Amino acid sequence: MDTAIHESLCRRCGTCCRNKVLAGSPPRVFILATACQYLNPDDHTCLVYRDRHTVRPDCLDVFAALKQGLLPGDCPYVAAYAPPDYVPPIDAVAAAQETLE
Repeated sequence: MDTAIHESLCRRCGTCCRNKVLAGSPPRVFILATACQYLNPDDHTCLVYRDRHTVRPDCLDVFAALKQGLLPGDCPYVAAYAPPDYVPPIDAVAAAQETLE
């Protein structure tokens, strides 16, 4: 896919840059409220995007993140590339808010 088209799928929500944890039984991925130090909180873009894999070697590309089940179900990359049996992570912040309501 053309790089510009691929990049245009991103809606700049910043969720992929939030920290995640594997927990529970059976194990599930939970998205936490904290994020990578390079995520710009104002516009949800990466401050070191061009060099992100050098600056932050654990930063995953979209395909690695999909393979590990780290992108939210409503992510355009999930719609475009995920297999039908993709299990998205649970947003721990949203789940906690629902519990409190």
